[in-house]
Formats: sequence, C-alpha cells, structure tokens
Amino acid sequence: EASDVDVLRLQLEGNSPTESVSRCYDAHVLATCLKKFYCRLPEPLLPTEVYDRLVDIGNCLTGDEGERDDGKDTAATLQLKQLLALLPRVNVTNVLELFTFLSEVAKLESTTRMSAWNLALVFVPNVVRAGADLPAESELADMNPIAKALCLIIQRPKEMLSLAVSEGSDDSDGDAPLRLPSPLEPTRSESSAVSAPDRGRAAPLNWWYLQAGQQMGPVPASQLVSLLDTGTISTASYVYCEGALEWTPLAQVQQLLSLP
Repeated sequence: EASDVDVLRLQLEGNSPTESVSRCYDAHVLATCLKKFYCRLPEPLLPTEVYDRLVDIGNCLTGDEGERDDGKDTAATLQLKQLLALLPRVNVTNVLELFTFLSEVAKLESTTRMSAWNLALVFVPNVVRAGADLPAESELADMNPIAKALCLIIQRPKEMLSLAVSEGSDDSDGDAPLRLPSPLEPTRSESSAVSAPDRGRAAPLNWWYLQAGQQMGPVPASQLVSLLDTGTISTASYVYCEGALEWTPLAQVQQLLSLP
C-alpha cells in the first residue's frame, strides 16, 4: 500500500490530479494521501496559535465521543465559531471543504465504521500541531479535547464556520499570518486614547475586543458594556485588558458583567 500511496502522490503533483483520483478505487490509499497532504504542510491547517484555545474549548464541551448537550454547550460552541472566524481566508476555505467532506463520510458510519468522533481522532494529528516546546505526553493528553472540538465541526461544518465565511479574515493573497492579537501591553499612543483611570472602579480602564476577527480598541469598560447591550459583541467575544495574561471570553470577566 505504501508504494501505491507514493505513486498516487506523485500523480497528484502532476498535471492531471482529478483524473488520477478517479482511477484510484482504494479508499485507504486515497485517505492516506489526504492525511499526508495536511500533515506535511509547513504550517498546520489549524494554526499553532489556536492550539491552546482548541484545548480549552474542547474541555468545556460536555459528553464523550461526539455526544452533545446543546443546552450546556452553547458558550463553547460560540467560542469555537469565533475562533474559526480568526483564521486566514485560505485556511477557512480548506477547513470548510475538508470538514464538509468528513461530514459526508460520517453519514456512512454504518458501512465504514467511521463516526464523526473516529474521524476527528484520526485527523487531529494531521491538522493541528502544538508548539515545539510542548512535551509529547502533554500533546497526547490534549488529543481528546481537541477531537471534541473537531468532532463538532464535522457534525456541523457550515454552522460552525458561518462566522468565518461571512466575517472572517479577508486576506487578498490568502497567505497572511493569523491575526490573533497577542496579549501585550498597549503602546503609549493607545494608552492615551482614553482618560486617566478612575481608581474607584473595579474594572481596568483600557479594554480591547475582537470583532469579526479584528482587534478593536482601546475603549473604556463602560463602552464595552454598551457594545454588549447593543449586540455588537456577545458574552462569547474575546476581550483583553491592560495587565492581563491572555484574551478571555467576556462571559468569564465578572468585572465587566457586574458593571451597570
């Protein structure tokens, strides 16, 4: 089978990839070529920058092996949609195509014995990679929560990528890096954009938020609450304040939720 895979791979890199695929009737050879393609990409389909957030979202999803409680998973589902909306356009296109295909494969579970959960487990190491500094045992432990997130995308590809398709990054060349803002201290010009801090308030002065994959701000806490009230952002939107270590879903920031 290895030689068949190599032969097909060389054919796919030639001038008639569609014809080469149509002549291959071995599903295992085709599947292996598909996995190797994604595995050999210089950067993973789901960029390393989103690895930790995929783990966090997966850990928030209830149930195992693709089982889901929509009532309890609403927040995690929204976070996953927003995370996918941060991907560059070329990644969004590929994720939509791949996971729509896997969704169709999952419908044949009675014949293939490959459920959405099984497919997610198989594709985790091919489309997601941790940073080089993460120990192998930690990456292995992360496979289950990441598979939960991927399984949700396989089960509902168009829904999960709805924000990404309508509002995602619109890089003209398709090769721009992921615009996932780093939680760095604001520049001097940004810090001067709003007035001096009111030390009587519990919430920090300067806040940034993500909207349609773009970093917005700085704005005062009161304006962030107004954006939430008007529906411009939601409790699933990621926010960041001065001195914070990372971006956090607004739903987890009690300082803001307690403001009038």
